Amino acid sequence: MQHTDSSRRRLRSAPAYERRYGYSRGIAEDPFIFISGTTALDPVTFTVAGDTAQQTQRAWNSIIAALGQVESGPAEIVRVSCMVIDPADAPTVLALSREALIRGQDPESAPAELPAMTLVGVTQLFNPRMRVAIEVTALWRGYTLRRQ
Repeated sequence: MQHTDSSRRRLRSAPAYERRYGYSRGIAEDPFIFISGTTALDPVTFTVAGDTAQQTQRAWNSIIAALGQVESGPAEIVRVSCMVIDPADAPTVLALSREALIRGQDPESAPAELPAMTLVGVTQLFNPRMRVAIEVTALWRGYTLRRQ
């Protein structure tokens, strides 16, 4: 069955890579936005570099850019799943995730309504250089109103 509802939007970050492996960075379909597991993959060179902190920041930058494609951002995120290959990296990933989630806000007055979050340890990701992958679900706030 083919989906024909025009409210579905595909979000892209590395189109050639995503086409090659058959997925989209994200899908926005009223009232949700689903962002695929996002890593530090460079969208031009398809390489992965950096330590866990650098990779986490790069992943969050890609997630926030994808959300921006549908006029959304960190405040609309309701669920986060993080995968790390070394459980010792959990504090780094969690701290940087909090920073990304409150980006643009005063850390002392950040909302108490932070999203639900799960962090799991895995033995390996798709590319052995990848140290962290993050996926999110967000609300597509206001989409229905903008459509009317």
